[in-house]
Amino acid sequence: MGTELERGYAYGLIKYIELGATGGAAAFRKVAAKFPNDLQAGVFAALFSRGGYDAAGDPTPDQIAAEKCLLDLIQRHLQNPVPINALLTIRAEKPDLTDSLELARKLCQLEPDYPPHLHLLGHYEWRCGNHTAAVTAFTRAARLFQGWMKEHQAGIADCPEWGKAECYRIVALNSKGDFLTAYAASRKVAFTPLPADRPSSPGTRFLLWEASSLPARILMHRNLPGNASEAARSLPKPDEMKKFHDHSLSYWWIDGLRFVLEARRLIDAADLTGAREAIAALTQHGETMAKTQAAAAASGERSAWIRSFHALEVLASELRGRLALAGPKDKQGTAYNWFSGAADLQHPSSLLLPPMILTPMAARLGDYYLATTNPTKAIAAYQQALTIFPNDMKTLSGLKRAYESVKNPTQAATITKKIEDLMAE
Repeated sequence: MGTELERGYAYGLIKYIELGATGGAAAFRKVAAKFPNDLQAGVFAALFSRGGYDAAGDPTPDQIAAEKCLLDLIQRHLQNPVPINALLTIRAEKPDLTDSLELARKLCQLEPDYPPHLHLLGHYEWRCGNHTAAVTAFTRAARLFQGWMKEHQAGIADCPEWGKAECYRIVALNSKGDFLTAYAASRKVAFTPLPADRPSSPGTRFLLWEASSLPARILMHRNLPGNASEAARSLPKPDEMKKFHDHSLSYWWIDGLRFVLEARRLIDAADLTGAREAIAALTQHGETMAKTQAAAAASGERSAWIRSFHALEVLASELRGRLALAGPKDKQGTAYNWFSGAADLQHPSSLLLPPMILTPMAARLGDYYLATTNPTKAIAAYQQALTIFPNDMKTLSGLKRAYESVKNPTQAATITKKIEDLMAE
């Protein structure tokens, strides 16, 4: 029959299965109340009852209560990493993580060689704009995951965590302006051999959804002439993806990116008619992809599908803004609505993963304002972008140009110094 505490845990799990998170939370709160010295019961109660953040980025009442519960547990167990990890995990999607960064660092002081905690720290460092520190944390995490695979004779198929840490490390390198290193590393991870005998494994699926498109997404962020064509060439060829069609829906994301990059290429070439046709094809692709959501949920790919589908929605809006800005002057004003819509659709990345789109869409508004000779509004847009992607190098460069345009050499020099300091780290 087990002890009373063990029966309480069994009851809590049964209620979670029967009633979902709400039922599990209520059951574990009862266990925690009866056994106040049992740490795990309180942690489970908080995790099951968390409510996340609303559209404005504010915590829901359930989220506030869950965080308070975990903060109380942290105070009662100061040297125990469990409640700290739980609190940082449920806070990971908070718009501003600066008030929790020291706690993330403390977690890794308590357990310095535990790779999931290092990954968590890297996420907090990156979200706070500390890109060099993020690279260091993700590098250590990836190496430790590699060590685990070697020790246990496991492969990529069974360790998607390695891919997550490595991809986030590369994004952090890109964010700090080290394009060459980031791009070279992205190509290496994108061409990681996929285990042919494990096409449906978590590791294989992660590489298909995230790593295979990383070189293209880094080039999209760079946004120089010719980058769209190069990015399209870096994507897996359709024939290469066919053998995974029965095991993953990731080809919908990859094919969507093909349409995005073709539209970008045509806009850069001033073929606006062709660009409109490519955007229309992207819209049709999105409508068809939407019908596969149930299949994604049934196959265990719901989270990856949602991340990718939302990313394509953001990119579609941004493309229409680019198209309007490249068109006749009397139509360029509509670009604002498209870029603004893209910015509204973009939210902090979930699941401790780097963003699918590596550029803050608010920075596109800044670019729009500079292009339409409104540098004052460009400054505000770039500053807003930096609240989402702190210290993003391209956004800082845009902000510098905006200050120069309004003849503010003092602020331009301050931003220049900040860029130089970040590059020197």
